[in-house]
Amino acid sequence: MGKNETTSPPPQESGPWYWHGREWKSEPPRARVGPVEFKLLFTSAERLKLKELRASDPALADFFEIIEDPRLQYIDLSLGSTAAGVDHCLSLLINAEIISESEGATRREQILSGTLL
Repeated sequence: MGKNETTSPPPQESGPWYWHGREWKSEPPRARVGPVEFKLLFTSAERLKLKELRASDPALADFFEIIEDPRLQYIDLSLGSTAAGVDHCLSLLINAEIISESEGATRREQILSGTLL
């Protein structure tokens, strides 16, 4: 290890940090929203249809049970499981003709980036 190298992350910087090769690197911030804000990423029409479909779709019901768990503090929008849940929601909304197929990719990007409409 060189004279100016250290195995501890720089104390003046906030983390999270990880060791990469010969230096510490900071992880980029992850997009996170609270449970209510997550639901607000969907339009009223989308939320109402998803609420209706929960009774007949176990995967959708499971996804929203996790979202609504009072122990959950935030939803990490960069997780693969979050993206899979959003994709399932959008597929159901397209099939129900609440959104068009051409809108699906745009809505996915908006939701997973945390963009409120």
